[in-house]
Amino acid sequence: MPVGTLRRWIAFWYNLPARVATRMWVGGEVNYAMKYNFEVLSRQYAVVALFVRHLAYARGLKAATENLKDHGEFWGSTASAHLELAVVEWCKVFGSDGEKTHWKNIFAEGAEEQAIEEFRRRILSKTSLAEKQWKAYHKTMLGLRNKFVAHLDLSKPFNEPTPIFDTALQVACAYQEWVKWLIRASVGRFTPVIWEDPAFISRYEEWKAEASSIVSLLAKTYVKASTIRSIGN
Repeated sequence: MPVGTLRRWIAFWYNLPARVATRMWVGGEVNYAMKYNFEVLSRQYAVVALFVRHLAYARGLKAATENLKDHGEFWGSTASAHLELAVVEWCKVFGSDGEKTHWKNIFAEGAEEQAIEEFRRRILSKTSLAEKQWKAYHKTMLGLRNKFVAHLDLSKPFNEPTPIFDTALQVACAYQEWVKWLIRASVGRFTPVIWEDPAFISRYEEWKAEASSIVSLLAKTYVKASTIRSIGN
């Protein structure tokens, strides 16, 4: 990797102050075009990645353990725990505006209407939902978090159908694409910073396969141990 590229990469990931403008040296010049709160961005992005990871683990575990005869309750509870964590992490960024890591808080000085509308457009495009459908889905996800996962509302329990998590995953992918667009649009031609993090959908498939492979390995180990014990007896 060229020294200049490495310098920009390090500056981007490790110098993330909560200030309006970030100085980035390229060819001896200083660029003040970055107008986003990088401290919020870095934490926010990590939260979305956690959502993708937990959803992938939940689905990978469920698929790999459906036909296992032993320890069904354990595997079912483990998969459910990952799914509940996925709900919590998703709502930290895409839930209520009051969340400190809400996606709108990426901006250091108030809301940039053009960028906000761009993300909303990307959500509808990625999910193939109409605006009214998106609002209904968003409300359901919040209800699941507020009335069942994070809190248990006894007076008004959550009794709606479980939301389809493919939609939540599509929103996460739209967010990643939007963030990359924001960064590329803000740095300008003098600072060609490239965000090379793999696409969330690719990471999702990797994490899902990881969960399945772990179950497979543990199942083989359990069968082998059981066989040894039966021979010993």
